[in-house]
Amino acid sequence: IALATLTSMFPFLIFLASLAGFLGSKALADRATDLLLDALPDAVSNPLTTEVHNVLTNAHGGLLTLSAVLAIYFSSSGVDALRIALSRAYGAKSTRSWWVLRLEAIGYVVLSAFVMMLISLSLALGSAVWELIERFLPVLVPYKPYVTFTRFLITPLVVLVFLLVCHMFLPGGRRSMKDMLPGIAFTFVMWIVAAVIFGYYLSEFASNYISTYAGLASAM
Repeated sequence: IALATLTSMFPFLIFLASLAGFLGSKALADRATDLLLDALPDAVSNPLTTEVHNVLTNAHGGLLTLSAVLAIYFSSSGVDALRIALSRAYGAKSTRSWWVLRLEAIGYVVLSAFVMMLISLSLALGSAVWELIERFLPVLVPYKPYVTFTRFLITPLVVLVFLLVCHMFLPGGRRSMKDMLPGIAFTFVMWIVAAVIFGYYLSEFASNYISTYAGLASAM
């Protein structure tokens, strides 16, 4: 799953930026990309972001359309790996054809991209709306930290919904909520713990990390 996710991340970012460009907002693409790479130090995330935009800005229209289609297909490999792992975990066998499973994985990729766009848009609009409220109701200014904290709750909520959908629909067969909850809860808690530990590691040792891997830091 980790390897498939790593190899599918770059094509997913290309598709995400292509979608945002189609919707007419480069800023939205930047914000969505930042959400995915926010835990990484700038020396690691910047090259990835730069290359995504290089692909989009240097390609001709026809090639860009082709690259977006291929990006969707290769990104779906990450979803397919997750489906296989969950099917094995639940001891479930899928009776669906391989092309149906691939189309389903592609659908998850497209849906994920739209969700990222909506989250990015809501965060951007949230800031603008709150500034407007503060202008007319200055008494609410002291409560801004609480509003900011609420906005940051969106990410774990999205992760939780994502896990629920994956456990419910990706593997073959059907499961009750009682069967799914232990796996969802364990994955969610470990995801948060790992994110905190990895974030602390990068913040404390980022300079050594980059010095060790130099130009390969993004790949590592």
